[in-house]
This record gives sequence, C-alpha cells and structure tokens, in this order.
Amino acid sequence: TGDLIDGQNVGNSMGQSTFATDFSGMEEAGVALSPVLIYPHVVVDENWETEICIVNTNQSLNLRGVLQPYGSDGVPLADSLTLNLSPDARFEFKVRELFAEPQRIAYLVLAANHGQAVGSTKFFIEDQCRIAVPAAAVLNQGDFSLPLTVSAQDWWTLVCLVNTTTVHKTLTFRF
Repeated sequence: TGDLIDGQNVGNSMGQSTFATDFSGMEEAGVALSPVLIYPHVVVDENWETEICIVNTNQSLNLRGVLQPYGSDGVPLADSLTLNLSPDARFEFKVRELFAEPQRIAYLVLAANHGQAVGSTKFFIEDQCRIAVPAAAVLNQGDFSLPLTVSAQDWWTLVCLVNTTTVHKTLTFRF
C-alpha cells in the first residue's frame, strides 16, 4: 500500500470503489477520476511474477490517479496505489513489491485524471520465459475475435475477460 509521487513510494493509499468501473465520487486531490486502463490478469505465485508498466503520454499534464487491485470475485482489495506521473513519464514495478497481498490480485484498474495513458503487463518466470501484453484501453462490447489460439505441449493460449459491469454476462466461444 502506498502513494507514488514522481516514481518515489511515499506513504498511504486512498480509498476504494464499490465496483470495477464505479469510480463515481472518487477523487485524487480534488480531481475526478475515471477508468483509463485495465490490466486484466495478474499472477504472483511461487513461479510466476507480474510486472506493470504505466506511461503518461501527455506532454504537459501530470497523470494523477489510482491503481486499484481487484480479487477474482470483482471486489476491490484494500491496498490501492496513488500515482502522480510527470508528463512523458514511465513507471514500471513488480506487483509483488508494491502490494501487501499480491497473490490475491486477479486484475488491476487504473483510474486517472486524463485518458492519455498507455501500459503493459509482463508475465515471467525469472530466467526462463517472459511475455508482455498491452493494458486494455478500450472496453470490448459485442463480438470480438481471437486471431490465434495455440494448445500444444509447449504452448498455450490464455484468454482473460473481465466483466467491468454489475450485470451478469453470458459468453459463447466458437472454434
């Protein structure tokens, strides 16, 4: 748990939201926040590590916001991270190093004062394998396709879907 100001961990975190996209009333230093990035899968265990990257692509405004972790049940976890990134700044960290109970985190949502942020998630086993995927900036609605799926002895495909609403959704997969 902690605040991050210009890349330095400096203290306590702010509150949490009720639902994954219910940031209504959430503010950081008086600035209203709205979801801008979703990191749909986090894994931290005895083998795997997750690294998160956030980049403020705005050339004149600081990116101020909250990175909120959620459990697999969609309930926000207590320790959030408050961010204040300078224009054109990049912040990268291992989930294990900044959150109190990283093994409970299923996904992360960044709510911020503006939408000019990009990010990525890296999953890796130290000195063995590594993969990086972009954070989701746009919510998919309706049909979408997965252009490649692999299932073999040495390869597999992971599909992460996060329902960011409070409404039950039914999914259909066609192969």
